[in-house]
Amino acid sequence: MSDSTCSRRDFVATTAGALAATTLVPSLGAQPPVTRPMGAVKVTAVKTYKLRQALYVEVQSDAGVSGWGECAPNNKDVVQVFVQTGLVQHVVGRSVWDSEPIWHDCFYANSDLGPSGPLLNAIAGIDIALWDLKGKLAGVPTWQLLGGRYRERQRVYGSFAVDGGRRMTADQAARKAASFVERGYTAVKLRMQIRERNLNPHPDPTIPYVKAVRAAIGPTVELLVDINNGYTAARAIERGRWLQDEMGVRYYEEPTSMQQLHELAQVSEALDLFIVAGENEHSRWQHRDLIDIAKVDVLNPDVSKAGGITEVKRIAALGQATSKRIMLHNTRPGILTHASLAVIASISNAAEYLEYSDPDDYQSLTALSAETLPVVNGELVIPSRPGLGIELDPAAVARAVVA
Repeated sequence: MSDSTCSRRDFVATTAGALAATTLVPSLGAQPPVTRPMGAVKVTAVKTYKLRQALYVEVQSDAGVSGWGECAPNNKDVVQVFVQTGLVQHVVGRSVWDSEPIWHDCFYANSDLGPSGPLLNAIAGIDIALWDLKGKLAGVPTWQLLGGRYRERQRVYGSFAVDGGRRMTADQAARKAASFVERGYTAVKLRMQIRERNLNPHPDPTIPYVKAVRAAIGPTVELLVDINNGYTAARAIERGRWLQDEMGVRYYEEPTSMQQLHELAQVSEALDLFIVAGENEHSRWQHRDLIDIAKVDVLNPDVSKAGGITEVKRIAALGQATSKRIMLHNTRPGILTHASLAVIASISNAAEYLEYSDPDDYQSLTALSAETLPVVNGELVIPSRPGLGIELDPAAVARAVVA
């Protein structure tokens, strides 16, 4: 036996011993962690916290370390019950490292209810928490466990919604957009939120709102426009040409109904704009249909809707295989932004922007952690702390729970 072989064996044995003796990294407010083999750590409890602006999930382990996740905020009561009654039994008692089998079991035990909506929203909170927990246990950022980091910073656009013109006037929207630019953002997205129930509205609020926002931010700031499913194909094509030629828009999100992929394909084929969709498609199969049927240019899954980090990484792989970029939908600061940044860091086909809503609009969430990620020159720095890189105050979270 050669000396080199002995050296390799000695190295493997030494490394394994070191990992087995690793002191696990605690989260803020946790009890002192137990020193034990990292691979033996198991989930002891899954807790949910319904907050005014979010639904948080805490996955606790028998090492005294917790991971934190976030479900989509839509109908929090339904999703909370789904986590507590439909998913917990597939998680508690399992190895924290088994996030793939846990995802599989949670999904297929409930898939008769439909492969989207509350099921994927609920799984997301647990999955994100597991990835946070695994990073804390290993003492490395989640993005390192996901395969490494392609980038250290991510450009963002300031995102805000007008609820079809009901939430704020065009002048108020202009001031909101300008406030992002004043804080260093180099791109802004106007979410019209017209929806299918108000299809092809007349008069169409998109025209005065886009004009007001463009005038407020000037010609050099990127302006993205999200119709939120409000047009037929013909109207979407007409408005898209105006947005491109008159308003300098490049990104055009969900111009037609999420139920009408053939109409979205007509828009994609007719326009030179980048057509974006994916926030309402919650699985890899639905994103496959966006690629194959709707012919979109950019996929924008939401980590809190699309089954968490595990499923969004699969969607990103679909995008890699078909030359589609990933521009994550992200409407919450805090856990969701940190989870989105972990994914973005680890994929090669991230688009130039990440959505980022105004933290000032979510003070009930930003108050739960020690810091809010600052936007500097239109970018966020991708955290390098263990797990997702966000430290929550558990006591503050518990106090913020609403009925």
